[in-house]
Amino acid sequence: CVHPEHRQKGIASQLMDKAEDILRQRGHKESNILVATDQESLQEIYERRGYQKGRVYQWMWKEL
Repeated sequence: CVHPEHRQKGIASQLMDKAEDILRQRGHKESNILVATDQESLQEIYERRGYQKGRVYQWMWKEL
């Protein structure tokens, strides 16, 4: 969660650009991001960055 006064300043885009640059430098050919299915606005942000929707997986967990 980002504090409201720090939103819409391009900081997240700069971080994503840097992360993708590092991946390219290390020879990676793709980047994968997990986004909750109910986070449609976040999915749209990643789609604008060129990410495509892939398979839908079921998250599984258990308490230990």
